[in-house]
Amino acid sequence: MGHRHDRLLACTVSGLLVLAHAFLQGATTPSYIFENTTAPKTANIENTPITSAQRYNSVEDQVAQEPSVFPKVAAWSLEQDPFIRDTRLDINFRTYFLNADGGIPGTEREAWAAGGGLVYKSGYWKDILAIGAAGYTTQPVYAPSWGDGTKLLGPGQSGFSVLGTAYAEIKVKKVNGRFYRQIIDTPYLNQHDNRMIPNTFEAYIIGSQELEPVQFIAGQVTKVKPKDFNHFITVAEGLGVINNDTNGITMGGFRANISEHVIGGMINYYVWDIANVYYAEIDADVPLGDPWSLSLGFQFSDQRSIGEELLGDTSSQQVGATTSVGYSGAVLSLSCSSLLTNDGLLSPYGSYPGFTSLIIEDFNRARQTSFVIGLSYDFGEIGLHGLSAFTNYGYAFADHTSITGVPPRSDEFDITIDYRFKEGLLKNLWIRLRGAWVGFDDPAGGPYYNSINDYRIIVNYDIPLL
Repeated sequence: MGHRHDRLLACTVSGLLVLAHAFLQGATTPSYIFENTTAPKTANIENTPITSAQRYNSVEDQVAQEPSVFPKVAAWSLEQDPFIRDTRLDINFRTYFLNADGGIPGTEREAWAAGGGLVYKSGYWKDILAIGAAGYTTQPVYAPSWGDGTKLLGPGQSGFSVLGTAYAEIKVKKVNGRFYRQIIDTPYLNQHDNRMIPNTFEAYIIGSQELEPVQFIAGQVTKVKPKDFNHFITVAEGLGVINNDTNGITMGGFRANISEHVIGGMINYYVWDIANVYYAEIDADVPLGDPWSLSLGFQFSDQRSIGEELLGDTSSQQVGATTSVGYSGAVLSLSCSSLLTNDGLLSPYGSYPGFTSLIIEDFNRARQTSFVIGLSYDFGEIGLHGLSAFTNYGYAFADHTSITGVPPRSDEFDITIDYRFKEGLLKNLWIRLRGAWVGFDDPAGGPYYNSINDYRIIVNYDIPLL
């Protein structure tokens, strides 16, 4: 118990130091949120785990809002019923190369895949009913048998296609319901779109982003489709529980506009007979006046086994603090996170929402404390429009006096360079280069960890047909 209190005190003091020195330091954002966006231009609250949940049931979370490449078709549609007039149909092309070596088991992983998705979302019929669907494919361009494990492709470096979303949406005033296969973006349950195909879910969800001052989301998730699967699996199977089933995940949460500059929220996932997962977050903008911006954030997670405890008797708690300061397109950040118990945190249905989560390491092992410092810059501020970059360095250490198999120390350095074409035929073309390097100290008694070197080249091209 003493170690737990010491670690809680350490992270609390670190969080206070972050606040006290905010004018020198800057907030990192969990890596998964930047899978579909480039570096921020300011430190204002825009991309956090809880604000991502707010976007549920918006058109933008499914289909891009760029003008159609067929203007005559777009002009014709303007004269039609809203079901046709507001229809969006996009082709999302993606090609992705990944090479990584090290870690456990220490084998090299490599593949180059190409594919993408055809994404459809109708307008509302009678201002009540809309439908949507998305089909995805990933196919090997270069996929050596020895390089399996990138998750760009299916087992054995095989290509596959899947109907990832297919849903009906019902709107009643400011409340929406979306039913069947869909994308969900919430802490611990999200699309984690960092390969060729996102995670999607069979779910029955209601929510609203338009109510003020509180927005909500609630519903039931029955199946999940991981990013490298061509079919949906049960919630239990997603956790590796074989020959058992559960009643899925019952979820509910809210986001509140506490004041003009402060937001907060929480969400709870009840994974029947496995675990209850609770997440809370509060964020604040500090008005400084242009060109300065400053934000602060705090988070808390609690996971504990429930019911039949199909994964055993577990209990985990996490606390985190973050701050960021922006000036003329540059954002500097500092974050801290700490796991307070002997059990790590599970995040099998999406990416871990911890403030210190990076490209490779989530830093969410048992009794692990981590710090991340980051810097981003939008080069549009100096006339290089479309070019941006961000980098992060994370360091973690673990109190392993009462637990074995956890690296006593580890670190990660990441860099991401983005270029997005802003006009012309190549508008919506996005080229991303990423590198990540991870090192470990081996724990006493093993297992032994090798360093990781990870390189990625990603090209996205969105073509709005309607």
